[in-house]
Order: sequence, then structure tokens, then C-alpha cells
Amino acid sequence: LFDEVINGNHFKDSHIMLFLNKLDIFGRKIKRNNMKDFFPKYTGGEDIDKAKRFIEGRFKKINKFDPERIHTYFTQATQADSVRKSFEETMQVITENNVGGPV
Repeated sequence: LFDEVINGNHFKDSHIMLFLNKLDIFGRKIKRNNMKDFFPKYTGGEDIDKAKRFIEGRFKKINKFDPERIHTYFTQATQADSVRKSFEETMQVITENNVGGPV
């Protein structure tokens, strides 16, 4: 589904906001379950930053157009700062691309 949406003609020139939420749960799960069991090419062990980047990379590899158009946000909705920062960065990307420059 992700492939069809981002690589379809309707969105090929659009910026894509990829929100990967529930970072707290993800962190606990990679400590209990070896990601290599699910993703044989993963080599980061229990390191959450390596796991995040690996998952992000899998999404980005699907993209057939400008790699700069995908903006990834790792969030934890229970932390207001995480959500606020993601929202502010998203609004900045939208504004810059619709108004023609940074605000």
C-alpha cells in the first residue's frame, strides 16, 4: 500500500510525511524479540537508533522519486514534546513547499 501511494502519479511530486509512532513500545519489543528473526539483513541488535534507521530505510527504499521528499518523524504520542516537534517540522515543510521558502 505504501508503495502504491507514494509511487503513484498523484503523489510523485509531493512531500511525504512518514510518522512512525509508539517509539516506546517499539523500544521494548526490540529488547524482547530479535529483529533479525523478522528482518535477516538487520544487524543492529537491541540498539533502538539502529532499529529506527533500519525501518526508516526500508520505507525509503520503496520510494522511486526524489529521496528528499520523504520526511520521517519518530514519535511517542504520550510525550507532548515529541508530537509538538513533529507537528512544527511538518508545518515548516508544508509552508516551505507551498509558499516558496522558509518562514
